[in-house]
Amino acid sequence: MFSRAAAFLLLVLLCAVPGAGISPYRVADINPVASPASSSPSDFVPFRGISFFSADDGVSGRGPWRSDGTAAGTYQLQDVGSFRVMAKTDGGIFFFAGEITDSALWVTDGTRSGTFRLAGGLDFRSSWWAWVPEKHLFFFSADDGLHGVEVWRTDGTAAGTYLVKDIHPGSASSEPRDLTSFQGKLYFFADDGVQGHALWASDGTPQGTRLVKDTWPGSEPLIGPFDLAAIGNRLLFFAPSPSHGIELWRSDGTPGGPRWRPSSSPARDLP
Repeated sequence: MFSRAAAFLLLVLLCAVPGAGISPYRVADINPVASPASSSPSDFVPFRGISFFSADDGVSGRGPWRSDGTAAGTYQLQDVGSFRVMAKTDGGIFFFAGEITDSALWVTDGTRSGTFRLAGGLDFRSSWWAWVPEKHLFFFSADDGLHGVEVWRTDGTAAGTYLVKDIHPGSASSEPRDLTSFQGKLYFFADDGVQGHALWASDGTPQGTRLVKDTWPGSEPLIGPFDLAAIGNRLLFFAPSPSHGIELWRSDGTPGGPRWRPSSSPARDLP
């Protein structure tokens, strides 16, 4: 880390060497109304040589913009109103626009033609999300008003955006959380209404979405599993069990994974 003295010396050197410094300039006057009006650009996300950001042009309100550092290359992508970036992936930038309780999921590749809505009428209040690069799938949790909060997926197309599986059937929610990418699949905790919160896996298809392990069979403990993380070739998480209390568990992602390790071990394998 630079000290203040080192940072000051570097600034002096840049200013002293011809051509070493770059004079700042205004790229574009997004909100041309005279002061004190401002476009208030914020939430900059670098992507494929451009910057994706939020700004208010004073006419259509706040929305998604992009810039390549030139006036011609700085423009609004779509008039969608306020929005929030969910994730930047190699498939694009996913964001939802509108009210959190009535939002649409969008994706952009940084161009107007490549910015479009994937699904609407979704509630993202309890949303988790994860990108699974091996599948080129973006998973997220949302409530469509019919199935409760469940896991959804998108491949960046409207046709490829849908509810993966209604894990807790009906309007009740499985409340998926801790969505995590691991070895080409999605792993998460969910409640099917029978097992309580347990470890699940999905390959993005209904038939490929299954229960991996319930550490407390038959009922929901006061504290469900939490803090799911992929570390190397294992999944690690904390979970309670009737005979061991809350401990650190690990899994290779399969129901018939490794057996228990000795009790002196810092982590227990799923039986």
